[in-house]
Amino acid sequence: MTDGQAQQRANDLANLRYHWGSAYRISWQAGQFCAERLDNGARVRTSTASKLSAEIRTDYSAMPVIRS
Repeated sequence: MTDGQAQQRANDLANLRYHWGSAYRISWQAGQFCAERLDNGARVRTSTASKLSAEIRTDYSAMPVIRS
């Protein structure tokens, strides 16, 4: 992995956390972007940040997470 790829991943994670961090625990695990709901622990893993963002939007639309 190049420095540019690592920086892009860090930027992607920061962006996801900014938008969804109050409802999901966002992380990078075993080469995948991951989101875990803070209310029930349901998880989703994807290969890209854009796919994770789409999965989160779909999940949240179906059942919003109560935010503090």
